[in-house]
Amino acid sequence: MAELSDYKGFWSYAVAELSDYKGFWSYAEVKEGKITPVSYEALGQAKKLASEKGTEIWSVVIGKGLSKQAQELIKRGANRVIYAEVSGLTAFTDQIYAQILADLVEQHKPEGLIGVASFYGKALFPRLAAKLNTALASDVTGL
Repeated sequence: MAELSDYKGFWSYAVAELSDYKGFWSYAEVKEGKITPVSYEALGQAKKLASEKGTEIWSVVIGKGLSKQAQELIKRGANRVIYAEVSGLTAFTDQIYAQILADLVEQHKPEGLIGVASFYGKALFPRLAAKLNTALASDVTGL
C-alpha cells in the first residue's frame, strides 16, 4: 500500500485568505436578448446576502448588445455590472461562459455567486465549480 509520503512533491495546495473575497454576485441569464425573470430573483437573493454582510452586489451578464439590460440590473439594485461581450458568440455556450465567469471570479474574488437552476444554469454552474475547484449548491429554493 502506498503511503502519503511516497507522493511528496506530486501535489500542492494553497490557502486562500477569506478576507480577500468580498461582495456577492448574481449571474444574469439572457434568452432572446432579454434577462430572464428568474435572474432578477437571483439578484434579489444576492442583495439580501450583501445587505447582511454590508458589501456590494455585482451582476454579470454575457452576450451581445446587452448594454440596456446591464443598465436594468443597476436599476434593480446591482452596484456594478460586468458586461462581457464576446465577438463572434451568438448563442449560449457553456464552456465559454464558464471560462469567462471563472476568469472574472479569480480576478475579482466575490464571496458568492448566485445563478439560476435553468437548463443553461445546470449546464454552466457545474463546469464553473469544477474550473474553480469549489463547491456548488444546486436547486436551492431559499437562503
